[in-house]
Amino acid sequence: KLAQDLFPRPAQQILGPGTLLDSARLRWRIAERLQINTTNVHGYVLGEHGDSEFVAWSTVTAADSVSAKDRNEIETSVKNEAYEIIQGKGATYFGIGGATIKLLSAIINDTKEVMPVSTQCAELKEYGVDQTPIGVPAVIGKLGVERTLPLTLSNEEKEQLAASAEKIKQLYQDNASCLNQ
Repeated sequence: KLAQDLFPRPAQQILGPGTLLDSARLRWRIAERLQINTTNVHGYVLGEHGDSEFVAWSTVTAADSVSAKDRNEIETSVKNEAYEIIQGKGATYFGIGGATIKLLSAIINDTKEVMPVSTQCAELKEYGVDQTPIGVPAVIGKLGVERTLPLTLSNEEKEQLAASAEKIKQLYQDNASCLNQ
């Protein structure tokens, strides 16, 4: 939202890495648990890249093969991994650098790759999330966010997405005064 306020660019050209790293960690953890290749696991972590993010199990192709206990462990691991990396290395700049390269490559090469990026998504109005940039799956190409993918979320996931968007809105409002200085 801040970037959209500061830079006169089309909204589709203003995007962030969103939950790209978290979703990659999710797929890796599931593949590890099921002993399959990560290319055979699809699914997303949605919301803000932070404490209010959540695994949208309704988007995970291998979800039926993962027990409730394993789901909880995987989700906790995915959420806490960044903190563990910071504790061990002092920062997560290598991960975000890799995610940035992946995003730029998709834009420069017009790959039309689906990635969970932070973008404003009018289609999420039905979930109470509009006008708030948030991590959702989107097709990335030469125009930036070419379109977001439709989501079919459970009621609990809809509530989690709305709560995450509310947290982002609150952070923006709390820090908007910095723009006026």
